[in-house]
Amino acid sequence: MPLRSRPRSSCLAHAAALAVALVYRAAEAAPAAPPATAPAEVPIPWKRWPLFDPFVAPREIVWFGGPASLRDVDRVEPLRGVTLGVAETIRETRGPFWLSLQRTWELRVHSRWTFVPILRYLYEGGLRLGGVEMGAGPTLIPVTLDISRGKFSFGGMAPGATARVGFKTGTFRVSLRAEREYLWRWLGQPSAVMTAFMIEIAGERPRSFRRKGHPIVLVD
Repeated sequence: MPLRSRPRSSCLAHAAALAVALVYRAAEAAPAAPPATAPAEVPIPWKRWPLFDPFVAPREIVWFGGPASLRDVDRVEPLRGVTLGVAETIRETRGPFWLSLQRTWELRVHSRWTFVPILRYLYEGGLRLGGVEMGAGPTLIPVTLDISRGKFSFGGMAPGATARVGFKTGTFRVSLRAEREYLWRWLGQPSAVMTAFMIEIAGERPRSFRRKGHPIVLVD
């Protein structure tokens, strides 16, 4: 019996080896899977807006600072201080004329522990002659929360006006700005008049002609 089982075991081993060899050769002969490819970019048609197009209109980042004052309406002497802030601007130019929309984040620090954080919106227009720009426009502070002389005040819808003159070359601009605003307080301290004189340094940001990862194509 032991003598007969040896040929049978040898046949099974040869059959298993042959099956493994056939499977290996079949795997080698199978075509390789194509490499994964990135999804194709689909151009998105875009009709340019008449004003302040979000893709085409130039945008600026602006840093500014300078002396400021705040005078409560029931007082004569103002509180002296400084203002520092940053802003984002979108611009349009038509020949020698220009328009801009601006959103500003600003902090004013005055004497007697007075702090006025500001979120301001500004609409401005003017004239450009060569590299010299002149302009003016209204401002609006939607909501205000400040502290003065250790007391908090709350208000909003604070109107104002601004004017500036500066020099722009390429993507760089330097300006001098004057602002005057009415700090309308609803609760807390009396309302106040705010004044500031600032120097601005602005640079254009690169424009992105893409939307949701796809390039945009301007159409008429």
